[in-house]
Amino acid sequence: MKDSLKQIALHESGHALAHILVGLPFSVVTIDPKLDGQSKSQSLGYIQPLTPYFDDSTSYSGLSPDEFLHSFSIDVTVIAGFISQRVFAKEFDKTGSKTDFKILNSNRLMNQPEPLRTAYKKFLIAYTFQLLSMNVHKQMIMKIADELLKNGTLTATQVQKIVDQHIGTE
Repeated sequence: MKDSLKQIALHESGHALAHILVGLPFSVVTIDPKLDGQSKSQSLGYIQPLTPYFDDSTSYSGLSPDEFLHSFSIDVTVIAGFISQRVFAKEFDKTGSKTDFKILNSNRLMNQPEPLRTAYKKFLIAYTFQLLSMNVHKQMIMKIADELLKNGTLTATQVQKIVDQHIGTE
């Protein structure tokens, strides 16, 4: 097992667990590389959300509380791959996180005037780090990563089954 493949599995497992925890649906998570048709670059792995991440039709100031919560939930799922890797290692290859940060930096919550932008980013990272650092969540991430290493791709149903097996174990 290559360390880099394990890092990709941990990264994608963080995204998958975050999707489950915040209730945002996805179809599959995979560590099988794919050619991105837009940028002509190859992803190391990916998660396929069922709905687009962001709708740019509303500015930050026009968000209702429900829209804010939904946008925050999306942000948690986007940053979760990077945070998952960070939970398990201080030093790791951050290549796979570049696309995630690009997505994150293009959303309406991150495009607030300062000092709100910096405060929001710090809160998002701290919240997601605490969430994924819980022992039960670390166990789930490791189990999802192990299954990704065995199978290459998991459906949302398979990930949900892994999560369900660990609920109440902490």
